Amino acid sequence: MEMNQTNGGVQQDVPNATTTLVLGICSLVFCGLGPILGTIALVLAGKGKKNMMQTHQCTKKAL
Repeated sequence: MEMNQTNGGVQQDVPNATTTLVLGICSLVFCGLGPILGTIALVLAGKGKKNMMQTHQCTKKAL
């Protein structure tokens, strides 16, 4: 299950959105694994944000 974000009326899949959310929550719940899960969640969130920015720029240029 992926979350969708509206971009000028066009929905785009946000890569790893659900995985990032679950890992972020688990990093708060599981104290021993918290730093590891939190780091993985931050890396995935950064990659997803970078991908969305690149996709948004490509969409802007196509319009």
